[in-house]
Amino acid sequence: MGTSLTVLLSMYSETIIYRALLETGIVVVSMMIVSMKIPGVFLSLRKTLVLALIGAIVVELIGFFFLRLPLDFMDYIVVIIFAGYIGYDWAKAQVYPKTLDNAVDSAADIYVDVLNIFVRLLRILGKKND
Repeated sequence: MGTSLTVLLSMYSETIIYRALLETGIVVVSMMIVSMKIPGVFLSLRKTLVLALIGAIVVELIGFFFLRLPLDFMDYIVVIIFAGYIGYDWAKAQVYPKTLDNAVDSAADIYVDVLNIFVRLLRILGKKND
């Protein structure tokens, strides 16, 4: 992931990268706070989030391979889906037994969520500056 992220970052200006980092941080902290307040809601979203992510992948694949249309709106949808995943993964981490294995698994889940939000926000902000 680090290598591909390095290549990706070289395509954007420092201003866009910093803004995407800031906005990613705001989303992450906000979702963690909300998921601490209402963990039950986030824990019940597992199936919905999985279906939403599968749907987003299918729409993007169809758009890319068959329609050849830019689906810019999908970046926003994916940010929303992964914001939900941060809330879910954070709430899940709070109820799992406190073991090293669970800590590593939870950290990896949240890392992937954060990375997906950051990459999508880079794309959104990069398109706005074109």
